[in-house]
Amino acid sequence: MKKLLSIILLFILTSCDSTDNSDTRPNKIIIENLRVDTIDLAHKFDVSILLGCGFAGTISKQLDSTKILLFRKDYQTIISNLNSPDLLTQIASVVALETLHTKKLINLSIDGHKKIKQIKSSKKTCSVCQGCTGHFSGTIADIFEPKELNNIILDIKYKLDLGDNQQK
Repeated sequence: MKKLLSIILLFILTSCDSTDNSDTRPNKIIIENLRVDTIDLAHKFDVSILLGCGFAGTISKQLDSTKILLFRKDYQTIISNLNSPDLLTQIASVVALETLHTKKLINLSIDGHKKIKQIKSSKKTCSVCQGCTGHFSGTIADIFEPKELNNIILDIKYKLDLGDNQQK
């Protein structure tokens, strides 16, 4: 029970920091003889990604932009976003394009497939905040690996309205 409580506390204390860089969190917390050392995850990763906040009903601007492009069927811009300097824009483009390709709504060029493969195999480390529902840390390649507790791709598909229940 103590281990579970410490994991929950660690998650709460280290997830979804605001854009304010002043850190007022304590280095340790003691609750009824349980000591939890907090860590600053923001400085251990190549990139930190925020998918959105379910409580506030918002999604990140990158996912929102990709969602608008999908709604407008502006697939060419989504393809060009594979070269975006923003990593979440690249990831959202990969998810969107692979889904569109699977549904046979687009054909990807050889270069498009190569770029998607390059993004999906990236060893850049990242911290992904899914709002209050989850937090992931690992490499970009790990995001795309099917694992039991890794629901980031499903979360992105949901936020982009690309779920399997969508009509073709």
